[in-house]
Amino acid sequence: MVNSHNNTSRGIPFLHTQLIWGSIFCYLVITATFIYSSWQYGIDYWHVAGGAVVSTILALQIIQTRRMLEILKRLNNTLTLSVKGELHHRVNSTKGLGELGIVAWALNDLLDQVESYFKEVDTAFRQVSQGNFNRPPLSAGLPGRMGDSLRSITLSISAMHDNQALLNANSLASNLHKMNTSNLIKNLKQTQQDLININESSRSVGEQSSFNAQEAQQSLNSVGAIQAAINEITHTVQQVTEVVQVLSQDSTQVAASLMTIKEIADQTNLLALNASIEAARAGENGRGFAVVADEVKALSQRTKSAAESVDKILQGFSRRVDEVSSVSEQSQTVTQEMKQMVEQFEARFNQLAHSSETSAREVEGICTVIYHSLVKLDHVVYKQNGYVALGEQDKGAEYQAVQVNHTQCRLGRWYYENLNQGQFAQSQAYKALEVPHKRVHSSVHQALALVDQDWQKDVTVRDAIVAAMQSAESASEEVMHWIDQMTEERMQQLGLT
Repeated sequence: MVNSHNNTSRGIPFLHTQLIWGSIFCYLVITATFIYSSWQYGIDYWHVAGGAVVSTILALQIIQTRRMLEILKRLNNTLTLSVKGELHHRVNSTKGLGELGIVAWALNDLLDQVESYFKEVDTAFRQVSQGNFNRPPLSAGLPGRMGDSLRSITLSISAMHDNQALLNANSLASNLHKMNTSNLIKNLKQTQQDLININESSRSVGEQSSFNAQEAQQSLNSVGAIQAAINEITHTVQQVTEVVQVLSQDSTQVAASLMTIKEIADQTNLLALNASIEAARAGENGRGFAVVADEVKALSQRTKSAAESVDKILQGFSRRVDEVSSVSEQSQTVTQEMKQMVEQFEARFNQLAHSSETSAREVEGICTVIYHSLVKLDHVVYKQNGYVALGEQDKGAEYQAVQVNHTQCRLGRWYYENLNQGQFAQSQAYKALEVPHKRVHSSVHQALALVDQDWQKDVTVRDAIVAAMQSAESASEEVMHWIDQMTEERMQQLGLT
């Protein structure tokens, strides 16, 4: 607070007091001179008139001096009030005071300029506080440093305007970034859940495809057995046909032999008849020959009868053999058709089995890509939670989510469950994944630990936080690379690239 009391003239009477004492002294001198003159020389009208004139002039001078002292007092009061911040007071009624009036008006001009200066500053900053930067202080009419000061304030307000625009843009960007980050994590988690569901469904489809491929292979083996059995049946039917053909040929030969026997029997019968005729001619001497001839005739009759009976049997046998041969040929035709059909069915089933196997491998490849995408998405969600935790610093859900170490997240659980088993156990990319994944978690944890320090005042702490997150991002790129490499290796194993 400004001290309005000045001790410069302490101990010295003020001008008003000096004027009173001086006036009294002058009047005392004039009175004493008048009394002495009257006593020495008597009463003289000229002395009386001169004393009256001098007294009048002294009185007028005292009155003017008192006006001047009053103006000085008002100047002092005005300056005192101005020191207290009341710049609206002015010194007036200074006509006829000469230099003192000039000083008073100069003070009034100064106060007008100072008041205008502060009014312009107050108006400009009041408008700035209301968000209006289009009312700068007016420097016209203000000379020297005050005009320069207002122009500097105008430049400062312009800078404040630019800074306010930047702050508004940063605020908008910050709010949008916060909203985007919040929705991004929410959307990522929804996508994460969708990928989990797709992965489970794909695994189920993959298992069913593998089962179908196995069943198709087993069915293909059964078709091969059926094909072998049909081939065996075809071969047997072919053998039966050949045997029937041989029997038919033998039956024809037997029929021809029987025909020969019938001819021989007819000739024997004819010879027996001729022998009987000759025995009859011989009389008594030919009686024994006649008996033999009769027996031979009877024998030839029996032979012919037997041959005819066998011929009838052979004819029936031949018909049956022809029927069997016809049936055998039909059976051979049917078995050939069945063989062709089974071969076609085997070819189609073989194609189906191959397609099922290919589908099973493709589904497994898709499941691999989906699961690795899910793992990468989990990794991205982990980093986003880390950035949110660093920005909000309230140790909320995101902060708790990133407190897990590299063995507790989804990627870590999958990695260490398959460390000594599974299809990736011998993969070089799989082995190289552990170190960068561990560094991602340790770097994020390091950044979160640094946030608890006085980072707002210590630039080295801020730089350390940024360096830790840069290390996490660098390690994250390595994690993504090795996961993609594992996917590529698995695709090559499945023959899909």
